[in-house]
Amino acid sequence: MSFNEFLNKVEKIGSIVEANAILRDEGANLRREHFIKSVDEFKSDQAELERKERLLKIGILGRVKAGKSSFLNALIFGGENVLPKAATPMTAALTILEYAKSPNFSVEFYTKKDLDEIATKAREYQSKFNECVNAKFIELKAEEQRRVLDPAQIDEAKLRQNALDIVESSNFKIEQEALFACYEQNELIKKSKISLAELEAHKDFSGDLEAIRAKLSDFVGESGKFMPFTKSITLRLNNEFLQDVQIIDTPGLNDPVPSRSARTLEFLDKCDAALVLSPAGQFLNASDVDLLDKLDKNSTTKIFFVASRADSQLHGHILGKSNGNLDTAISLIENELSSSISQKLHEGEAESVMIQRAMNAKIILSSAICANFALRAESDLDEDESHALGLLKKHYPNDFSPEKKMDSFKKLANMQTLQSIFAELKQQKEAILAQRLAESLATKQNNLSSYQQALIDIVKNQIDLLQSSDLDKLKEQEMELRRVKRDAEYALDESYEDLRDELVKEVRELLKDKKDMFFRDLKGKSERAEDSKDEKYQKDKGSGFLGWRDLFGTRYVESSRKVITFKAGAVRSAIKETCANLEDLLSVESRDFIKEWRKEAHKRVSAILLKEMEGNSIYMDRILISNSIKSAFNAIEYPEISYESKIPYFISGASGTLSGSEAEQFISKVENYISDFKIQVGKDINSFADKIGANLKGIKLGDKIFGNIIKEIERLKDDLASKEKRLKEYKNLQANLEEAMK
Repeated sequence: MSFNEFLNKVEKIGSIVEANAILRDEGANLRREHFIKSVDEFKSDQAELERKERLLKIGILGRVKAGKSSFLNALIFGGENVLPKAATPMTAALTILEYAKSPNFSVEFYTKKDLDEIATKAREYQSKFNECVNAKFIELKAEEQRRVLDPAQIDEAKLRQNALDIVESSNFKIEQEALFACYEQNELIKKSKISLAELEAHKDFSGDLEAIRAKLSDFVGESGKFMPFTKSITLRLNNEFLQDVQIIDTPGLNDPVPSRSARTLEFLDKCDAALVLSPAGQFLNASDVDLLDKLDKNSTTKIFFVASRADSQLHGHILGKSNGNLDTAISLIENELSSSISQKLHEGEAESVMIQRAMNAKIILSSAICANFALRAESDLDEDESHALGLLKKHYPNDFSPEKKMDSFKKLANMQTLQSIFAELKQQKEAILAQRLAESLATKQNNLSSYQQALIDIVKNQIDLLQSSDLDKLKEQEMELRRVKRDAEYALDESYEDLRDELVKEVRELLKDKKDMFFRDLKGKSERAEDSKDEKYQKDKGSGFLGWRDLFGTRYVESSRKVITFKAGAVRSAIKETCANLEDLLSVESRDFIKEWRKEAHKRVSAILLKEMEGNSIYMDRILISNSIKSAFNAIEYPEISYESKIPYFISGASGTLSGSEAEQFISKVENYISDFKIQVGKDINSFADKIGANLKGIKLGDKIFGNIIKEIERLKDDLASKEKRLKEYKNLQANLEEAMK
């Protein structure tokens, strides 16, 4: 059955139900019970499923200066510089590339809270920098005091400048990369004359590709006037490559702004595949491996490593080994990179699942600059590009001769291989979509069949009742029923109250037990994420004997200490998994539990009602009684619950491994969050159970059941008045429903 055939059935059955009062009365309850929607709702669900499942989401990851912008320009835009290069790590805005018939882009700016956080971290960097400079100044001054006899000869201003120069040229900025990025960003913000209120008018822009390319530089260009405030950009272009594709180009650092990091990970969590760009000359260092921690193990099933700037590795020892043959050189580079991948993957701190997946990742050599060479005349190249091309011609003259150079450019750019990978991923996505659509349709068909059968059962029961009932006897039963109604209702209401209390108690216990299990598992994962490592540091040697230490050697000595480490990405994944389990528990499992309770309640209420009737010598048709009880329970409304957890930015934006005081602070925050989260979930469960009790309280089930029985009797009396006609109508109705099933 196709989807359109399914919709035709839904429409046909809906028309039958609406035209017959006997089905219309129970139709709404049965549709809800069997998950039957309107034709328009089914169409909308199908379109949304196709849109979400067809869209291939690719994450582009790489450290700063890995060449992500150049790579994407070569891959998507044929080498045109559509995406500007980031000026600093902090200006490497999160960029989402999507397809649209009319080119446009939208910008998300930093909020006041974001800017305050950047300023706070900038001050933290400045404080640490000043401390380091001051320590170096003290060290230089001590050395100078040992060298000269007269302290007045010491030029403190010069020493302080020397200390500043030494720290500036040291690894301090690299060691404090995230804080330094905030410092740079904050300096740009302070120089800007733009207020947050002014930014609102610049959030959206549309135009042709040339206009968009020019406008983008305002937001991510080196001197763009809005660049200091830009958090992310969604760029939508009429480019065939982007059809049914979403590319997430991530900032290349351990993002110090929690909201941007959380936003980045929110997109990466849904990626089908990831391309990790790493310069071929410094391929796959520990920070590259840590990027894997940003990926979701349940979504990202494919990982590819792109060794960017591959042309830079064609010289040196590779040139000697290859004897100037390009194909041989490429093969040598690939072999060298592949042979070291296992060791390098284990140098990082990503989750073991992603490490194992990356072990099988394909390594693709690529050179974006060669993609440019293939498009542009040599006279249009800048100085660096001309130098790179000159080296290729010098070292590989045969491969870069006028006749062969275009083929060699394309070979090194390797865009065809990458485009083939994208095409293959699209095909796999289409296959998955086809499977999901087939599974979804099969579920809908089963639900529709169950719904149809329930409708047929109503009609068949009515036929059986009509054939087996006698009008005079029915009137007599009605009189007897009214006589015992009061006592029977009391017994039913008493039983119902017990059932209601049992439901509330059991739901509360079930949900709390499952909640405790989830949080025990989360606590265990959090504890396993904590570890320690040896860290080297500079230690003051102390004064020494009689204060003579400074006469011999330097003031500091290298030492080591144990520091706490914490796998933030692993805990983020564990908390996400816990939230998903809780959402499932509080929506799906609770609904299923209530469904089972209704079945049990139906049995117990039926037994009590039959006992009351038979005790008073009233023998009514059991189908009529069962239908009346079922209708009473179907009319009861149960609370819906959708548990939408809100994970704070400091967790949802966390990845990699933290150490030292940063790890200790994060652990403390996580422990407090988990404790508060557990308390909140407990409150949510109590609130849900209380709502069930409140919704079921005050319902006079006995009155509802007897009202339904009497209503059924009245309808049956009307049917019996024209029995043959009604039987024929019901049999035709049954035949129509059965025909609709074919």
